Amino acid sequence: MTREEITTDALIEAIYDGTVETPGWATFLGAATGLFGVTAASILIETQSLGHPERLRLFSPGVEPAMQDEIDRFSSTVVFSNGHDERIADLTAPFCIPAKALSFSARIAPGIAFAFGLWGGGGFSSEQRKLLEMLAPHLKRALRIFVNYAQAYRERAVYQTVIDRIGIGVALVDPKGIVMATNEVGQEIFKAGDGLTVSNGRLIARDPATARSLESFIHAGAEAQTDPVHAHGQPLAVMRENNPAPLTVIVHPGPSVQPVNAPLRRSAIVVMRDPERRASVSAHVVGQLFGLTPAEATLATLLAQGADLDEAATELGIRRNTARSQLQSIFMKTNAKRQSELVRMILSSVATLSH
Repeated sequence: MTREEITTDALIEAIYDGTVETPGWATFLGAATGLFGVTAASILIETQSLGHPERLRLFSPGVEPAMQDEIDRFSSTVVFSNGHDERIADLTAPFCIPAKALSFSARIAPGIAFAFGLWGGGGFSSEQRKLLEMLAPHLKRALRIFVNYAQAYRERAVYQTVIDRIGIGVALVDPKGIVMATNEVGQEIFKAGDGLTVSNGRLIARDPATARSLESFIHAGAEAQTDPVHAHGQPLAVMRENNPAPLTVIVHPGPSVQPVNAPLRRSAIVVMRDPERRASVSAHVVGQLFGLTPAEATLATLLAQGADLDEAATELGIRRNTARSQLQSIFMKTNAKRQSELVRMILSSVATLSH
């Protein structure tokens, strides 16, 4: 953005665009540097974590690391020392030549504040202060949006990681079955095309009777949204051509009509599980959790993944009596009384989330 292109409207647009820009607010900070005639512009977002402040640091292009650190230290002791009260302040920054600076700081959520700083100016006119006063509410609003978005993104990443690790497929679909989003496991199920597939963007079942039921459940779930009558979802067994064990599916009402990527579209959540997809269990983690030797942990892992004792012994290349002796040692260390109890103990532990 050249200086000639820097208008008030362009600055405001850059403020809101900065919420999804990488790095954040680079365009706005660069434009502000030119318009205000300063050496650097910054946005610092401070959060309190267990009583200790942490800051996200964003700077206009070309700011040297040493100056970034000086701005951070100065802001910590001067700008953020006011208890996060909202204010515009004239500052004298000893690391800037000329040493004039101007900042706007405010609280945007409980325990979260931000400061926008203009550093190294030769003094700020009344018109420049009025411009900052006009931009201030937009900065505050945009940063509040960013914080809410970042929190939602973090929660989504956590939940998606856990769901992928336990082998559950999830797809968000509209009332007509058009797939709006899916996780990695869901993509693998659709790609296999055995039972469920995606054709022209639409989720369908291969079997005609099952296809009608799935279509009905999806439409009902999307229309219901958060209707408590459908709180437990609609279950469905999807028969497959290449496997006697069906895919198990449950259709839930989707989130309320607010998703950013698909506003005003009702949706349903299709949860899928393939019984042939065994839980991925780490022998190393099993050993650490239950105090087992490497050999015992490997045996316990094979049993948890569906092998019987003879199959496990064969795979490990040991005698059945050796495997039985190791199993007895495992029982003693885990307090399990039988093999089924041991398997349940392992599969209900965090070992299934370790891969």
